[in-house]
Formats: sequence, C-alpha cells, structure tokens
Amino acid sequence: NYGSLVNNSIDYLRESQSANQHSKSVVSQMEVRWRRPPAGWIKCNTDGAVSNKDFSRIGLVFRDENEKALLASALKQHGWMAPLVVEALAIWKVVTVARERNFARVIF
Repeated sequence: NYGSLVNNSIDYLRESQSANQHSKSVVSQMEVRWRRPPAGWIKCNTDGAVSNKDFSRIGLVFRDENEKALLASALKQHGWMAPLVVEALAIWKVVTVARERNFARVIF
C-alpha cells in the first residue's frame, strides 16, 4: 500500500534528520554493510548530494533479496537545495518510481 510507503518514508526522513542533528559533534568510523530485504521485498537505498554550483544530485538503487539490482537511477536537480530537502526529494522519487514499477513491498 502506497500510503504506508509514504508514511514509512516520512518516518525514515525524520529519523535521519534527528540522527544528523545529534551526531554533528561526534566523529567515528564504523563499517556499514548492505542488508538484504526479507524474501518478497525490495530494498531501496538512496543518497542525495548538494553542490555549491547550483545543483544537487539524487541516487536510487532498488535490489531484491538476492542482491540483484532491479533499477538504478541518478538525477541532477538544477538549483541549490538544502541537504535535507535533497534527501526528502530522493525519498519522494523512490515512492514515485516504486509506484510506476508496481513495486508494492519496498523498504529502506
């Protein structure tokens, strides 16, 4: 259901924003590994980057439980945007693409 996908996206964004606010003064290294989604689900990883040259970029990768890439996309957005706005735009793009491709069970 796309309503829950949107709600989950908003929750994810809020958690990311909260984590970023609390971690600005902490510098550490940790190993991050991709975790496969449960069987029958698709996992989407997103990223957003802001340039000081009046553009931003968004990246998306959808993978299944076998780590097979189902779709990858990189987009350039003209005009400067705040980093949180770029991340939100990436999540919005996930919802849009998932809907277009009939990906009903998507996690982040």
